Amino acid sequence: MSVLAAWVLRYRTHPAVGGAMNALQPVIIGLLAWTVISLIPGGVKSWQGGILAGAALAAMALKVHPAIVIVAAIGIGAAWMR
Repeated sequence: MSVLAAWVLRYRTHPAVGGAMNALQPVIIGLLAWTVISLIPGGVKSWQGGILAGAALAAMALKVHPAIVIVAAIGIGAAWMR
């Protein structure tokens, strides 16, 4: 990856490299979406988990820092999901 990154930085003004970078964005979004879809059955096991997942999504949409979301989830889980 380091070699590839160095190559991309060296030739970043070349049109082919720009096109390759433009093609990567939708592919990475697709890979992330697949990861989320594949994690749902094992990660959301109850209605409480579904509510937490929705709340986390809403918090991220409101630009709450991910560390705050994680710490809040730990606290909620310790108190509510025993």
